Amino acid sequence: MKNRFSRFVVITIVAVLLGSFLFSAAAANAEGQELVVVTVPKMIGILWFDSMDVYGQEWADKNNAKHHYIGPTDFDPAQQLLSLNDAVAMRPDILTVVPIAGESVDEVLKKAREAGTTVVTHEGATLQNIDYDVEAFNNKEFGEHFLDMIYELGGEDAEYALSVGRLTVPSHNEWCDALYAAQQEKFPNMKSITGGEYIESQDSADSAYAVGKQLIQTYPKMSVIFTASASAAVGFARAVDEMDMVGKVHVIGLTPPSETVTSFERGSITKGSFWIPGLAQQACYEVGKRLLEGKEIKTGDEVSVEVSYDEL
Repeated sequence: MKNRFSRFVVITIVAVLLGSFLFSAAAANAEGQELVVVTVPKMIGILWFDSMDVYGQEWADKNNAKHHYIGPTDFDPAQQLLSLNDAVAMRPDILTVVPIAGESVDEVLKKAREAGTTVVTHEGATLQNIDYDVEAFNNKEFGEHFLDMIYELGGEDAEYALSVGRLTVPSHNEWCDALYAAQQEKFPNMKSITGGEYIESQDSADSAYAVGKQLIQTYPKMSVIFTASASAAVGFARAVDEMDMVGKVHVIGLTPPSETVTSFERGSITKGSFWIPGLAQQACYEVGKRLLEGKEIKTGDEVSVEVSYDEL
């Protein structure tokens, strides 16, 4: 167990250092005026995204800012848009959003910027109406590294499934696009069971459980399920468990330890990677603050991150 999670820690820290994060424990803004900063995640009430509230408040306390954390209580694009409109109405100095439906969110963010709000997204690299996007890693490379896992588990002739939370989530599609393109180039005998189309899990463990059972029944040669959704991993794992396919069908993908440790112990999740959204949150706020101060932002600037094993 510890070795698996140690591997995750290394991936997370290296990815942050090589990505476009900018972070510092800055003092209060130079003018002494309190900033208003708002974060709208895909969903509130789960550990994965609620880390953005904890770390966002930590940043605010150090930077003379008032932090607000609002969002839907379910992975629902319409609910997120309602929360986002509420956030825009607050006219914050900095707005961070993790989009579910990229195009719809983009339209709302246009209004935010017109009102003078600095917009910094996370998992929103394809959006247009933003000032900056902060990612924990290069999305193409992140997607490609899962291909090595598929090869290790299923060989060069593996049949595998590609699952996204929702077809509208920009980052999920980026990872799957990169994985699928790399597979076609490196391992032409491998097969995605749905080709370049991706399977929706609805960002839900219950939905992933039902989808996973159907996939196992329909595709007996399938040996790997890749999930881009952190919430779906345990659902796919449950399907593998109940259908007695542990060791035959491997679940890999985005697998935060707080939610997946039991599945790893049972062997129903085999491999995975993750990052800490809360650190991305701090980077988003810091980028926004530096933009407000007229400072230069460059892709590749480094971030100092100290993370203990216990925190993960």
